[in-house]
Amino acid sequence: MPATAEFYNLGKQIEIWQENQPDNNYHKQLLKVYNILLNEVHKNGANLKHIRNIEIVSSLSAYIAFQICSELNIDIIGWFSDSYGCPYSL
Repeated sequence: MPATAEFYNLGKQIEIWQENQPDNNYHKQLLKVYNILLNEVHKNGANLKHIRNIEIVSSLSAYIAFQICSELNIDIIGWFSDSYGCPYSL
């Protein structure tokens, strides 16, 4: 499956979550942010460099966290994002 198809399927998955848990506002906010991202990607001359950088940093962070947990035998790990600095934060 091409990456673009997986990207569109994410929106469908969020809609399914929203149907299964209609009282959960998180899914509505997530779908709103997803649609904003989708609109940005489809603009003419869109700068995908930032999206690529976000993906690289998040993947590396996850890998490093996994390696640390594997070496130190950690049971629980937490993630505190800097979503307050993001204009589209949830």
